Amino acid sequence: MIKIFKVVLYILFAIYLFVALLPKENLYYKILQEVEKYGIEVDTKKLQDDYLSFTVFDSIVYYQGLEICEVSKVKTSTTLYDTKIYIPSIIFSGMIKEFIPNTLRQLTITYSIKDIYKIKLQGYLGKVVIDGIVDLQKHILQIELIVPAKLKHKYKTLRKFMKPTSKGYRYEYKF
Repeated sequence: MIKIFKVVLYILFAIYLFVALLPKENLYYKILQEVEKYGIEVDTKKLQDDYLSFTVFDSIVYYQGLEICEVSKVKTSTTLYDTKIYIPSIIFSGMIKEFIPNTLRQLTITYSIKDIYKIKLQGYLGKVVIDGIVDLQKHILQIELIVPAKLKHKYKTLRKFMKPTSKGYRYEYKF
């Protein structure tokens, strides 16, 4: 029994060392190479690599040469059972402002080994609450916007792409 406990403890320690010593900057640059294939470019000012987290500061995102948004900070943190990406604010630029509020706040993206086929999204778009799920098994992105009653008349262009629900509006995309 003690030998099994020691083996499990060594395996957990090895996983911790692997995650802590993994060169996260190289992984970040590899992700940038992959998204460039789709016309997305990211201009980043500063990177910070900690033991269990990786932070990107002051980024500007371009799609096919047009500025889409500014991201103040993206913090990725990993534990043994989940990975969280926290973005305090995304400020949209250009024509996107006409469709949606210009600031997305407190976006949290969570991937857990408890449910390996789902990625959870939570955040705020102005005064609208965002709740979403990316289902990797069914290849569906579902975003639920919980809209206060006095804001239901706003953003008519955005509502054309969504289905009304009891809480607000739902957007579904199959990939």
